[in-house]
Amino acid sequence: MDEKVSLYAERTRDQHDLWHTLTGYGRDTFGEACLLAFTYAQTRNPGIAVIALVGMVKLTQGMGSGVKAAMWQAYLAGRRAAWLPEQDWEALLPKPIEEVRAALKIPTPQKYREVFERFAMSH
Repeated sequence: MDEKVSLYAERTRDQHDLWHTLTGYGRDTFGEACLLAFTYAQTRNPGIAVIALVGMVKLTQGMGSGVKAAMWQAYLAGRRAAWLPEQDWEALLPKPIEEVRAALKIPTPQKYREVFERFAMSH
């Protein structure tokens, strides 16, 4: 593999947990699915799209129709955000998270939070 492609792949993989924190999507199964929708919008990786879609179908069965709206919101957020793979994470990490979210155009995942809280309260 070309050295630049390898570096891109490694950094993208390593950024996953940073993206959880930055986007506000939890490390629960639903949060993972939403982050995958966001990630697909950023990377256009068809494998990620397939996993996100399968997750959406399974989660909708267990959590209800709000899952689709939350994942669509995540996808749109990924499309509108700055391209995260190119960011200088070493320079961003010391900054306040709200400042980084604003600079990178990362919105609050409102629908994810609503569905997650509703589901948590009912179980």
